[in-house]
Amino acid sequence: MATWLVGAGINICGSIGINFGTNLMKLGHTVRENAAEKEEDRPSITTIPAWRFGLGIFITGNIVNFLSFGFAAQSLLSALGSVQFVANCIFATTVNGETLTNRVKFGTFLIILGNIMLVFFGVQTSETYTAEEMKAFYRKPVYLIFLGGTLCVSMSCFFLYSQGRAMAAAALEKGHELSAGWRASLPATFALYSGIIGTNSVLFSKIMSTLLRTTFQGESQLAEWFMWVVLCAFIFTAVFWVAQGNRALAMFDALVIVPMLQIVWTTFSIFLGLVFFEEYKILLSEPGAWPDSLGLTVPA
Repeated sequence: MATWLVGAGINICGSIGINFGTNLMKLGHTVRENAAEKEEDRPSITTIPAWRFGLGIFITGNIVNFLSFGFAAQSLLSALGSVQFVANCIFATTVNGETLTNRVKFGTFLIILGNIMLVFFGVQTSETYTAEEMKAFYRKPVYLIFLGGTLCVSMSCFFLYSQGRAMAAAALEKGHELSAGWRASLPATFALYSGIIGTNSVLFSKIMSTLLRTTFQGESQLAEWFMWVVLCAFIFTAVFWVAQGNRALAMFDALVIVPMLQIVWTTFSIFLGLVFFEEYKILLSEPGAWPDSLGLTVPA
């Protein structure tokens, strides 16, 4: 069996686990909110069994996804992460009792179609690299421009989100209602600034898994400082992503914020892989890979 198929299968299992855990965490927040009317009378979220169980499944799913990146291209696996949209339709209704609209059902059908196309036409190679080659990728002008641009977007969204929160608090204090535009912007800007930073954990996990794969093939990378720096960066961005996801579930409707977070996660992790590992060159050099662009567009 081709290694990319192994990676795809592992990644899909991990993605389903991540979404199941996310919905259980949301259930925990709902149980906490219903426990008492006043915030100070509610129990700590860490004491809610559903939340603890969900967090465990969420972390396990991310570990499984980490392992998958050693077998296939990041752009392929990141796009397959859109299977979480499909899983969310199942778990949001069965776990949290939320209602699916016909629009959501149609969108889910398009996601399934896009993933089928992705498996057939996506980038199906996964190279092994040394630490020196990885460090060279960080110096590529295309990646540096992409990194600078995404950081600017993330900071701008954080500023807008902070402004929106402040305006919401002021409106609540005066007994007014926040405008519809600002209300809609809060989950979107939160998802963007959180997802752009959190998505880097995908890149770091791909680098880690690739270096470990190189090590297992006989060329040890364990003595390279670069590998340990990447490990620290992975832990930081992964913890940040988990913390922000938990905050999002406490503040917004799961049927709204989970797809938003996943759209940002999927989109930016795809482009991170295409730019950092220069996977876009494969798409440019292989005409048969171009339908993959449809597969990447449909889920979003």
